Amino acid sequence: MNVKAGNKCLDRIARIIKCPCCQVKYKALIPTNLLDEDDDGIGVVLVEPACGHKFIIFVDKRLRVRGYERIEYENIEIRDADAAFIEQNIQELKKQHEIMLKEDYNKAFEILKEIKKARKNISTLNHEK
Repeated sequence: MNVKAGNKCLDRIARIIKCPCCQVKYKALIPTNLLDEDDDGIGVVLVEPACGHKFIIFVDKRLRVRGYERIEYENIEIRDADAAFIEQNIQELKKQHEIMLKEDYNKAFEILKEIKKARKNISTLNHEK
């Protein structure tokens, strides 16, 4: 079965699964490219059948369903780990930026004090002549 997403054609395979909550049978479409050739792990697919329950199915390299897990807390946002890592990195960089700005401001303030002091010394020297 082919499914179009934008300009890409995604190959999907249908698997009949049972909802772990209410035991209703459901046809899930699993992307055939879920696991790359080099991957030797388990793929994860979020399933939202017509019964309204949400759960995750685990599929192996041959796209066989190996297990289910109910999603009990539906209001929790499931985010990509890479995106979460990048967001955390951005926050750390912002903190470093703020620290650098404060340090540079303090350095600039010290330089201004030195300039005022030097001008005062020049003024004092000019008055002594």
